[in-house]
Amino acid sequence: MVVDHTRSILAGELSQGMLFDIGYDEKLAPCSAMPEVKLPNGSQAG
Repeated sequence: MVVDHTRSILAGELSQGMLFDIGYDEKLAPCSAMPEVKLPNGSQAG
């Protein structure tokens, strides 16, 4: 499941955030998706 949040200003930055439901089907505890390397703002998931 992907939840797309409305645009808002957080800490002075425009946030167009999304939440991903990672591990739900496998009955794993919820977690945040964190990139392994630094990515530029606006990067997209393939």
